[in-house]
Amino acid sequence: MTRWAQWGDGIPEILRGFILKPGQVVSALLGKGALQLFFSLLFLPFLTRWGWLLFIIPWVINTTSGNGAQSNLSLYYGIPVLTFAFLAAIQSLRSRAIRKVSVSRFAIAIPLMLFILNFSHFAFPGIDRTRSRFLRATSEIPATEKIQAMSCFFGSLAYERPKTMIQPSSELRERFLAIRVHSTTWPLSNEGARAMLRQAVDSGDYAIRMESNGAYLLERIQIE
Repeated sequence: MTRWAQWGDGIPEILRGFILKPGQVVSALLGKGALQLFFSLLFLPFLTRWGWLLFIIPWVINTTSGNGAQSNLSLYYGIPVLTFAFLAAIQSLRSRAIRKVSVSRFAIAIPLMLFILNFSHFAFPGIDRTRSRFLRATSEIPATEKIQAMSCFFGSLAYERPKTMIQPSSELRERFLAIRVHSTTWPLSNEGARAMLRQAVDSGDYAIRMESNGAYLLERIQIE
C-alpha cells in the first residue's frame, strides 16, 4: 500500500484521505494519462448515465497511485481502465445521442475521429546519440566485469555481461555504474537518480568515465 501512502496508512485511512482531499482526487482522476485515454475513445464511455461504474475501480486505483507510470496509465497500467472503458463505449453506442448521429450526415465522423485520435499522437522518436557513446564506452570494459546499471541501460548491455539493476534502495558497490538522470530513470525518480549520482561522485569513490545527455558511466577509483 506504499504507493497510496500520500492518502493514508492502510485502506480505511486511504479512503478517508480520498474524502478529505476531493480536489486532489479529481486532479488525479483527470490527469494527462486518463484524459488521453478517454479522448481516444471520444469520451463515449461517459455518454450513458452509469457507464463510468464499469471502470471506476481501476480508474481510481491507478490514477491515485504515487507511482508515476501507474498514475499516468503508462506501460500495462492503463489496460484495466481501457478494457472496461471500451465496454462502456460499446454500451454507449446504443444511447439516444448516438442513434441520432448514426442516421445523420455526420455518421461517418465518429469512426473517422476515433481513427484519427488513436493515431494522431504517434511520432517517430529522435535518435538518442547517447546510445552509441555508451556502447563504445562499455565495449572498453572487460566482458566479465559486472556493471550496476539502471534498467534503461539493460537493452544496451550485452546479454552475457554480468549486471545488476539499480533500485532506489540500492547500495552502490560495483566497480562500474551506469546512471541516467532524466527521461527514463525508472524505478527511480529524476530527483532520485540525480541524488544517487551526486552520492557516488561526492563520496570520492567514483569518477565519471563517460557522460552524454544525462547518461553517466562511472568507475570506482582504484587506490594503489
